[in-house]
Amino acid sequence: MDLIRKAIPIRDEDVDACVKQFDFANKNKQIVLPELFTQKHKQWITNSKNFNIDFDFSNAYITSGVTDAFNDFYFHYKDICVLKGEYSYHKDLGIKEIDHIGEIKPYSALIISYPFSATGSVHPDWNNIISICEARHVSVFLDVCLFGVAYNLNLTVPNCVTHIAFSFSKMFDTACYRTGILYTRYKTNTPIANQNAWYYTNHLGAQIHSHIMDTFDCDYIVNK
Repeated sequence: MDLIRKAIPIRDEDVDACVKQFDFANKNKQIVLPELFTQKHKQWITNSKNFNIDFDFSNAYITSGVTDAFNDFYFHYKDICVLKGEYSYHKDLGIKEIDHIGEIKPYSALIISYPFSATGSVHPDWNNIISICEARHVSVFLDVCLFGVAYNLNLTVPNCVTHIAFSFSKMFDTACYRTGILYTRYKTNTPIANQNAWYYTNHLGAQIHSHIMDTFDCDYIVNK
């Protein structure tokens, strides 16, 4: 498997212009209801012609990017692995790296990116990874931060996947506004769930990205 260097988002002048048009002065104290923002996001992504992802999770939360969703997963699960080549944030925090999915323990948890962050393509062992995770009752966190810059992908989310996290950063180069969405199969009592219940979320970031979703479809970067 050939690894690529860390990818950075494309800076698009039309997206920059859209953000500059946002009325920061008058909207910096407006509250965004998480349920409305996440509903809008789900509808927005379902219109993709480049990355079709089929899932029906009943819980959705605003996060400070996918990284914040990882922190929530770390809180909920204590025995977590990642495959070598994943986002270095995991390794830096002491999350165990494994060379092969056969090393994973039953009833543990796995974080995996789709497409795989080390290559930009779906992990070549994807089907085997999912088969082993389902057989060993492994809870899988699906990192789809590359949604919006990936293409020709069709995924029906497997039963072992309990968490799916999206971000806008790779699509629109808006990492400084720290906004993402976490969908979960089951309702849990975690920091993210409580922050959303209390409206302790990044309201300004959500407003900016709501404005972006109104202006661009989710396939904009790939199509351009």
